[in-house]
Amino acid sequence: VDSSRLISSSSISDISSKMKEFRANANLDERSSLMLDALRGKNINDDDKQGLGINMKLVEVRERDSNDASDVLPTTYDTALLDNYFSKRPLAQLTRVWQVLSASGGY
Repeated sequence: VDSSRLISSSSISDISSKMKEFRANANLDERSSLMLDALRGKNINDDDKQGLGINMKLVEVRERDSNDASDVLPTTYDTALLDNYFSKRPLAQLTRVWQVLSASGGY
């Protein structure tokens, strides 16, 4: 029997058993398990393909001929400011309601 072959096979079996032990321990630890899943490519997020086939529909709202500084579309979510802005634009509200209803009517 070739002694180098015997040493080689025993070291390979040792490595194999250590790898099995490592995998078993890694599955017990959530962080290690997540890292191994990421390395294996599990649960890949394909955000770059999520928007394919989606058409965005916007309501164009024209600014009023007003010097009133409060008559601009707010850039932060404030219900009072939004109510003030859209209460002066009922056609924009109806257009958006129509868009939502027509888009959801296909389901």
